[in-house]
Amino acid sequence: MQNGAMNQKLIAARIDIRTFASVILICFGLILPTVLFGWYQDYCTAKQSTSWPSIRGNITVAKVVKVSAKRCSGDNFKVDVRYTYVVAGKSYRDSRLGFGPESCYTEIGARNVVAAHPIGQTLVWYNPAQPDVSTLDAGAVSDSFWSNVYTVLVISSGSLLLAAWLLIWMRLESRRQHPY
Repeated sequence: MQNGAMNQKLIAARIDIRTFASVILICFGLILPTVLFGWYQDYCTAKQSTSWPSIRGNITVAKVVKVSAKRCSGDNFKVDVRYTYVVAGKSYRDSRLGFGPESCYTEIGARNVVAAHPIGQTLVWYNPAQPDVSTLDAGAVSDSFWSNVYTVLVISSGSLLLAAWLLIWMRLESRRQHPY
């Protein structure tokens, strides 16, 4: 009777592992491409922005903002740079410095970014097809762009390898217990 109970527990554990591995594969199979595609679009937009027309704009806010440790790991500062510009008689407001995820900085790094974008006149590059899309640093991706891509790829690869290993292990274990 104990063997029967033991086999039931092994079957239940095997189903839990298979379910866990399947969930990992499905989640990363759906989520990872979506995230990477969005970042790829940001990267392409950044590169395209080098060919956009530029116009004189006005930086209205340029300051360093301390944020909670939950929003930034280690580097707890962000920059708040806002600017206005006019295209074809219509006024626009934006705060984009580069494309991609919002960056976190050390205090010195944030101060350097703000110093490079002082309040006053500046050049603004804008998308002629969508004038409300603009940037102060044409061609730039955010400082955290590549580190975020790397982190997501490493975590995803590790998770996918774990799921694949679990599925292979289950298959081998099943063959070992039932060789024929």
